[in-house]
Amino acid sequence: MEIVDSLVRKSFALVLAAACLAAMVAGCAPKKAAYQVPPGEVGVAVEASNFEFKPNLIQARAGEALVLKVKNVAGMGHNLTVLDPQGKSLANVDLPAGQTTDIHLPPLGAGTYPFYCDKPLHPSFGMKGEIRVGAP
Repeated sequence: MEIVDSLVRKSFALVLAAACLAAMVAGCAPKKAAYQVPPGEVGVAVEASNFEFKPNLIQARAGEALVLKVKNVAGMGHNLTVLDPQGKSLANVDLPAGQTTDIHLPPLGAGTYPFYCDKPLHPSFGMKGEIRVGAP
């Protein structure tokens, strides 16, 4: 009987150790994005609500192509317009109410890229932000 008790205790200890090891490994594993982006692109989740974008500051590295996955949680349509540092439009995309839209931006050079909703008065109410692109 003593041998059986010893085997049960050792088996339990091994199972417990394996479970702890599995939990530690899972905690160290890299987190996958909530969505897939094409190879070579970096995904950024953005939320559009009434008169704000979250985040309103996006940091990137030069040479990265971005996919902005914009979820419009507002009950009204919005827009996302992205300008390059010289003021030329890179994207001008409507964001239907309650929907998610992917906006693909080409590889970006260093600089500041403003973005905003082009609906009347929306930028003045705070619906704007910028993408800051630093050295690679």
